[in-house]
Amino acid sequence: MTPNTSNPALADAALTATNLWGQVYLGCRWLYGIPHQAADAVADEAEESFEGDLCTGLDDLHWTINEIARAD
Repeated sequence: MTPNTSNPALADAALTATNLWGQVYLGCRWLYGIPHQAADAVADEAEESFEGDLCTGLDDLHWTINEIARAD
Protein backbone atom coordinates (compact mmCIF):
# COMPACT_ATOMS: atom_id res chain seq x y z
CA MET A 1 0.00 0.00 0.00
CA THR A 2 1.22 3.48 -0.82
CA PRO A 3 0.42 6.21 1.69
CA ASN A 4 -0.85 9.67 0.84
CA THR A 5 2.08 12.00 1.46
CA SER A 6 0.51 15.15 0.03
CA ASN A 7 -0.45 16.54 3.45
CA PRO A 8 2.19 15.92 6.16
CA ALA A 9 -0.08 17.53 8.76
CA LEU A 10 -2.39 14.50 8.55
CA ALA A 11 0.46 12.16 9.49
CA ASP A 12 1.45 14.44 12.36
CA ALA A 13 -2.14 14.54 13.58
CA ALA A 14 -2.44 10.75 13.45
CA LEU A 15 0.73 10.39 15.52
CA THR A 16 -0.64 12.69 18.23
CA ALA A 17 -3.51 10.30 18.98
CA THR A 18 -3.44 9.26 22.62
CA ASN A 19 -3.37 5.51 21.96
CA LEU A 20 -2.22 3.01 19.35
CA TRP A 21 -5.77 2.29 18.21
CA GLY A 22 -6.28 5.97 17.39
CA GLN A 23 -2.92 6.29 15.64
CA VAL A 24 -3.59 3.27 13.43
CA TYR A 25 -7.23 4.12 12.73
CA LEU A 26 -6.43 7.70 11.74
CA GLY A 27 -3.41 6.57 9.73
CA CYS A 28 -5.54 4.05 7.85
CA ARG A 29 -8.26 6.59 7.08
CA TRP A 30 -6.17 9.68 6.37
CA LEU A 31 -2.95 8.27 4.94
CA TYR A 32 -4.19 5.18 3.12
CA GLY A 33 -7.84 5.96 2.40
CA ILE A 34 -8.96 2.68 3.96
CA PRO A 35 -12.75 2.54 4.54
CA HIS A 36 -14.09 2.86 8.11
CA GLN A 37 -14.87 -0.81 8.78
CA ALA A 38 -11.51 -2.03 7.48
CA ALA A 39 -9.63 0.73 9.35
CA ASP A 40 -11.50 -0.21 12.53
CA ALA A 41 -10.48 -3.86 12.09
CA VAL A 42 -6.83 -2.97 11.41
CA ALA A 43 -6.75 -0.72 14.49
CA ASP A 44 -8.32 -3.44 16.66
CA GLU A 45 -5.77 -5.99 15.45
CA ALA A 46 -2.85 -3.60 15.94
CA GLU A 47 -3.98 -2.84 19.49
CA GLU A 48 -4.13 -6.55 20.27
CA SER A 49 -0.92 -7.54 18.46
CA PHE A 50 1.29 -4.76 19.79
CA GLU A 51 -0.28 -4.48 23.25
CA GLY A 52 -1.05 -0.80 22.82
CA ASP A 53 2.55 0.37 22.42
CA LEU A 54 2.39 3.74 20.67
CA CYS A 55 4.07 4.32 17.33
CA THR A 56 7.09 6.54 17.87
CA GLY A 57 7.28 8.02 14.39
CA LEU A 58 5.83 7.99 10.92
CA ASP A 59 7.94 5.04 9.75
CA ASP A 60 6.71 3.04 12.73
CA LEU A 61 3.10 3.94 11.95
CA HIS A 62 3.46 2.95 8.28
CA TRP A 63 5.13 -0.32 9.26
CA THR A 64 2.40 -1.14 11.79
CA ILE A 65 -0.43 -0.46 9.33
CA ASN A 66 1.25 -2.40 6.53
CA GLU A 67 2.10 -5.33 8.78
CA ILE A 68 -1.46 -5.72 10.07
CA ALA A 69 -3.12 -5.03 6.71
CA ARG A 70 -0.85 -7.59 5.05
CA ALA A 71 -1.77 -10.22 7.64
CA ASP A 72 -5.49 -9.58 7.15
